[in-house]
Amino acid sequence: MLTLTEPRIKTAIPIIGLPFTSFEPYLRARAEGLNMSWTPPLVPPSIKTYFESVNSQGLSGFEGKRILTIHGSEDKLVPYDIGKSDIGQVQRLVEDSEGVMKVQLMEGLGHVVTIDMVKMTAEWVWRYCLTART
Repeated sequence: MLTLTEPRIKTAIPIIGLPFTSFEPYLRARAEGLNMSWTPPLVPPSIKTYFESVNSQGLSGFEGKRILTIHGSEDKLVPYDIGKSDIGQVQRLVEDSEGVMKVQLMEGLGHVVTIDMVKMTAEWVWRYCLTART
């Protein structure tokens, strides 16, 4: 299984994605927004154990990575604001360790992938995967 600390993973491009540490608050908010209780059977013990494991790792593993993350400012399904704080922490960690991170918030867009997002992704892959020497 590949993990965040896997040294072969040097580049990531989450589109409409959140850091692992944001998943529990995101899923909890979705469940509660649907008037569902954040308890079993909706949330099995194995998922809680997984979240505890992820949260104990914190944001380690992002050091030195090259990350492009793209979000729609009006996304109601995966709201950027739920992960904004964690994304900012990841960015500081990446940049403090000589990595590169760009956060692209697409104004007026919801839960979509646009041609502009695909072009940004292609440019990132070209620059950091296909021509990078590290």
